[in-house]
Amino acid sequence: MSKIRSYKYVKCHFVGLTADKSTYFSQDRIDVYYGFTRNLLQSENILGKYLSEKENERKLKFLSPDDCKTYVISHGIMRLILSFHINSDPEDLSYYYEINNKPGIPKNPVFFNLTHTKNAFAIAVTRNHYVGIDLEDISTGIEIKAIARNYFGPKEREYIFYTEKGAFERFFLIWTRKEALLKALGTGIVDNLAEISLCDEENEIDPLIFNNHSNCLISNPEHFLYTKRILNSYLSVASPQPSEVRYQMLNNKSISKFLNK
Repeated sequence: MSKIRSYKYVKCHFVGLTADKSTYFSQDRIDVYYGFTRNLLQSENILGKYLSEKENERKLKFLSPDDCKTYVISHGIMRLILSFHINSDPEDLSYYYEINNKPGIPKNPVFFNLTHTKNAFAIAVTRNHYVGIDLEDISTGIEIKAIARNYFGPKEREYIFYTEKGAFERFFLIWTRKEALLKALGTGIVDNLAEISLCDEENEIDPLIFNNHSNCLISNPEHFLYTKRILNSYLSVASPQPSEVRYQMLNNKSISKFLNK
């Protein structure tokens, strides 16, 4: 993995929601596929046939039947989509795993990342660079003030709680941005998460925060994050270069092109 270079800061731009997308020249494309478990239940048995032995072992560990269904459907669809992009059979697709358990395909014909939340999932695929994605349901059943005190900086907390109305939406907006960036960089959750402030359209982050992560992928001084509101969820995508992001919602009908390729 590329080690962190001696940048003074890592600049993160946000494209989507409030930023002007036309400001950035698109040099690349990221395909984002997202879906809701309830819309794909008819395909669960078909998709389950594509899971690897390890994935079949993993699905048995879920205590919630709904979480198990989301896992089977999302991982089956991911295999179909990746095999579609690299023109292979899903049964022949193999992954390697990095230090933090982030999957990749040998020789990197494409880069990808998967996220799932309660009864929903999303997959990002691109050809030229690493990518991170996070999807979170806007849940009002958690104590966001306590979480924010530990994992959000003062500026972020001010942004989230400046009014009570919309606080949950702003909390999960920032949370998906953090997760997508860290997943792209390959760090996982860092100890000093509050020092990664991501509430402005342009943000400067001290790269020393990532010094203990030798597998971190900061090979570019700038990163771009794209955020989209989907029903009651936020979806954020992180990329080391400006990209055109194409979103496609999956259902039993739309996945047929992957099944019948």
